[in-house]
Amino acid sequence: MKTITFQIIYILLLGCSSAISDLHPACIDFSSTNNIYPQSTPYGNLSAGTYKKISDAVTFPDCVQACCEDNKCNIAFLHNTICFTLHCHSYKLCKPLKRKGKKYQNSLVVIVRMPG
Repeated sequence: MKTITFQIIYILLLGCSSAISDLHPACIDFSSTNNIYPQSTPYGNLSAGTYKKISDAVTFPDCVQACCEDNKCNIAFLHNTICFTLHCHSYKLCKPLKRKGKKYQNSLVVIVRMPG
């Protein structure tokens, strides 16, 4: 079941990646999935930076769009249907950390802008 879920998420990500690159010019090029990390969270968890909950963004493209539109946003983080944009303190704290377990099956980190 885990493999099937991951494959479905990966296919959806591939389909969305080209649409996301057209969303906002400030976004990193999403023509590949190099900046998309399924089943991951920011390495520093809550201490990674300043989180902002985006209530009206409940899909992957909406969450990334919200981050693209915020010049201070580095990471779009989606857990289930809850979107957070993240202004990182450093790359080390925000780098995606692959997680195991059912709790993280619907977690997704997208690097929109590299933290400075």
